[in-house]
Amino acid sequence: MTVKFKLLSLSVLAACSISSSAFGATVGAGTFNLSGTAIGTTTGIDFYLHTSGDQEGSINLPTSGAFAALAPTTVEIIQNLSAAPGPNQVIPGQPINFVNWIQLTDGINLDLTSIPIPSFPVCTTASPETTGYQCLVNGQSPVVLTKTDTGVAARINVTGDAHFAGQTTETAFNGLFTSPTTDFATIAAFETYFNANKAIPALSYSASFTTVSAVPEPETFGLAGLCLLAFGLLRRRTRS
Repeated sequence: MTVKFKLLSLSVLAACSISSSAFGATVGAGTFNLSGTAIGTTTGIDFYLHTSGDQEGSINLPTSGAFAALAPTTVEIIQNLSAAPGPNQVIPGQPINFVNWIQLTDGINLDLTSIPIPSFPVCTTASPETTGYQCLVNGQSPVVLTKTDTGVAARINVTGDAHFAGQTTETAFNGLFTSPTTDFATIAAFETYFNANKAIPALSYSASFTTVSAVPEPETFGLAGLCLLAFGLLRRRTRS
């Protein structure tokens, strides 16, 4: 009977070990910041740090929590966004599955799942130029323009999941790209340029990303409890 009990307990512990590996490490709560240059067109956004096409960004402080190991000025990978058909096709306002969109040197990758289109009016050359007025570059664009005291600012929100490279356990993240100045004094001037060129000129951006620790699923709690129970009973029987 004792032998059978030990074999059963050892089987449960082995299953716990395998399950633990399957669940993998989880990215916890934290923040990090990227900066670089972006060029937006009607077909996507290109990111670069040194030269167009390098698909890189630089870490800025502060970093915290799960991303605390990222050093300032570290070069990270941030891949271009394209509306072209394919596995990484990006269409604002629709679900996206861009796996490993951002790849960090601390071993954490970010999958892009959504670029929401906010509920703002579409910018026109006749848009109000009052400070604080907000509008979208066009009806299908997630880029929000804001009239400021000194010109026009731009921003984009993104959402997705963070995970360690090679792992499938994910933690949701929110990201915000901002450019405090677009080098245009008015929304009308920005719209005139965009309508003529179907593109946004190169902008310096800062991007902040935040993850929030996920609440474990009920089955995860159940597995953990079973594993602890098996371990405790096995130790008790061994001592006896």
